[in-house]
Amino acid sequence: MITKNDNTNGVKSGQDYELEISNLKSKIVELEYRKTDKNANIFKLISENSKDMIYRMRLPSGVYEYVSPASKKIFGISPQKFQDNPILIQKAIHPDWVEYFKKQWALLLMGQCPDYYEYQIIHAETKKVRWLNQRNSLVKDEEGNVAAIEGIVTDVTRYKDVEMKLLKSEERYRSLYENSPDMLGSVSVETRDLIFCNQTLLNNTGYSKDEIIGKSIFNLYHDDSLAKVKIAFEEFLKKGYIKDRELTLKRKDGSKLPVRLSVNSIRSADGEILHSTSVWRDISEEIESQKEITRLAKFPEENPNPVLRFSSQGELIYHNPAATELWNMWNDQNQKYFKKETLPRIKESYTTNTMIKYEVEVEDISYSLTFAPIAGKDFVNVYGLDISAQKQARQEIERLAKFPAENPNPVMRISSSGAILYSNLAAEKLLEEWQQDKRKLHDSGLKIVQLAYVENEIKTREIQIIDHTFSLTFAPIAGKDFVNVYGLDITTLKQVEEELNKHKENLEELVLARTKELQEKNKTLEHFNQLFVGREFRIKELREKVKKLEDQLNQDEN
Repeated sequence: MITKNDNTNGVKSGQDYELEISNLKSKIVELEYRKTDKNANIFKLISENSKDMIYRMRLPSGVYEYVSPASKKIFGISPQKFQDNPILIQKAIHPDWVEYFKKQWALLLMGQCPDYYEYQIIHAETKKVRWLNQRNSLVKDEEGNVAAIEGIVTDVTRYKDVEMKLLKSEERYRSLYENSPDMLGSVSVETRDLIFCNQTLLNNTGYSKDEIIGKSIFNLYHDDSLAKVKIAFEEFLKKGYIKDRELTLKRKDGSKLPVRLSVNSIRSADGEILHSTSVWRDISEEIESQKEITRLAKFPEENPNPVLRFSSQGELIYHNPAATELWNMWNDQNQKYFKKETLPRIKESYTTNTMIKYEVEVEDISYSLTFAPIAGKDFVNVYGLDISAQKQARQEIERLAKFPAENPNPVMRISSSGAILYSNLAAEKLLEEWQQDKRKLHDSGLKIVQLAYVENEIKTREIQIIDHTFSLTFAPIAGKDFVNVYGLDITTLKQVEEELNKHKENLEELVLARTKELQEKNKTLEHFNQLFVGREFRIKELREKVKKLEDQLNQDEN
């Protein structure tokens, strides 16, 4: 406090100066205290009502000098508990972030502190995982040593959730973009260069991004459609879009890739076109399908069999050349046959939505006709098939199938187990006399069947039934579980053999008697022959002797 000076000459003494200085210092202290107290009250008011937790921690001890009330909401831990037990912060840290916490604490003690930390905790009361953002301010003493850390902790869980959703959405969009079945890209209007594209475009053309990004879009097209591409690009600049333009891309290997191009524009705030959003759809399969459809469309005309189409009321819509004779027959005599036989079937097929078949004769050709309704259409297709050959074959089969039944000799089919699968009338009579059971073969007959089946060889046996003799041939069929048995009544043959045998025995006796007689005669003849031969030799000797004597006489006379 400043007081009035009693010095009459108005000159202050040294004591007066000292007193005034002392009073001024007291005033300054008073004002600073009032200012500090006011700031403290303001800080207290802000910190205690803040939704963020404000704290000060002494280092390196880790003791909290101050924790605001918001710690209860953010951590589920009161300020007093933090101050009494600072280690609670370590227990609150989420297990996934423990190593991060340890690393940052070590750096903090070394005086290294980032502007903020972000980490997860487990709320002490709700046990829910929370995301926290902690802004930091490192406090150092006069000597430059780390003395404390002050910070503000904010619960950013809601923002993190939004951020995660955005990231997932971005990833999902990127995945959809990159893996779209269509080829996607953007072209700069100013440079005509491809700005970016998806992976599908690269996969389908064989290029890498470095080979096409930043390069002229016209390089991506085949020479065959380059003129069309340039026209389309000018149209895009005027209209701002292109729709379903069929063009041809050029793959890296030089091959063609037919596509259908649709383009929209991205504009500036002033409405100026900046770049395109282009979609190329591979239409290779579509073109091949169209070719196949065209080829299939020719089938009715090229079909050698009749193909017709009738309305649900029986009016002829179409017929191919092969159906001309059939239609002429139906259309003859005021459609008498058609109205009686064909029209009812057309209407029935359409009404019941079912296919109907029947056969018809046209001159010497047999047709099988199929009436086929088409779902949701007001017509019925009729497909004819020439079955003349099949019909003749079927008739031949039916004729041949009658052979066993018409055979006057026994014919049977017997399974390997002896079951009689088939027997004609002659076989049934044989079975009546041979055995009592007409359903299964027994005894010796079964043994022969099984032997023929196992050895897969034809076996023959003769059986005597009353006064008849039958020769049975057991013929196994390869790959089948049965044996065919063919019988032949050889009674007459056996009788002839017996007669022949009897005649043979009589003949042998006659031959023996005649042989004996001839032997006797032969002996006599041989005797006379020997006599004759002896005489011939004697005459020869005598003749030689006569000649010798005559020669001697002639010599003596001379």
